[in-house]
Amino acid sequence: MFTVGFSLLYVSISLMIPSPMFLSFIFLSSLSLKSTQYCRDSNKAFNSFAPIVLLVCSQDDCATFPPITERLLHGWLLRCKMEITTINSFLDYYEKLRGRTQRVIQCIPPEKIEWTYKAGKFSFGDIIRHLAAIERFMFVENAQLKGSRYPGHGKELAEGYGAVLAFMNKMHEESMAILSKLSAEDLQKKCLTPQGTPITVWKWLRALAEHEIHHRGQIYLYLAMLEVPTPPLYGLTSEEVLERSK
Repeated sequence: MFTVGFSLLYVSISLMIPSPMFLSFIFLSSLSLKSTQYCRDSNKAFNSFAPIVLLVCSQDDCATFPPITERLLHGWLLRCKMEITTINSFLDYYEKLRGRTQRVIQCIPPEKIEWTYKAGKFSFGDIIRHLAAIERFMFVENAQLKGSRYPGHGKELAEGYGAVLAFMNKMHEESMAILSKLSAEDLQKKCLTPQGTPITVWKWLRALAEHEIHHRGQIYLYLAMLEVPTPPLYGLTSEEVLERSK
């Protein structure tokens, strides 16, 4: 209510005054004092404030905002947009991310599940077992403020195309069930990485997503080396996007 009411007042004033530079500085400076806590208290903060920012910045005077105002604005929006404040919002995102990974995995020819480009390097099966095991036994254990129990990525965990995919699905189901119990307060706690480095739990979960994206890229590359067609990540190839951009 504070954000919406004060934002509307600011826009009304700024539309009547040729240069809102000074008013915008006061507004953003005041808002930044409460922004972090407000973002944690409500996911609506960004959605309420973003349209106001776009409206004000559509004016020519936006280019005259002092540098400190731009930094305050950028920092406030970044905190609201990037911080994981509720576990459900993260799990929804992560399930979609996993779905995109699964679509690529399904392109792997079953007879190539243990193929690798060079002896001693990850095979397809190694990558999938690694993703499954490190999700469940490192990231999720650490998120519970426990130590890592990562067992590696060897064939003793699962061997054969069907078994490897089943292992990944089982580990993911267990992980999601455990993570779903984390509260907003849990996300703000500090856990320890296997290196002993303290990190906020929500940032550790963000690293979980980045880790999977990294290895998904490996799978894409391996399939390209085998000349196996793969689906576009978001529905269009770069060539199709280029064609529609003319």
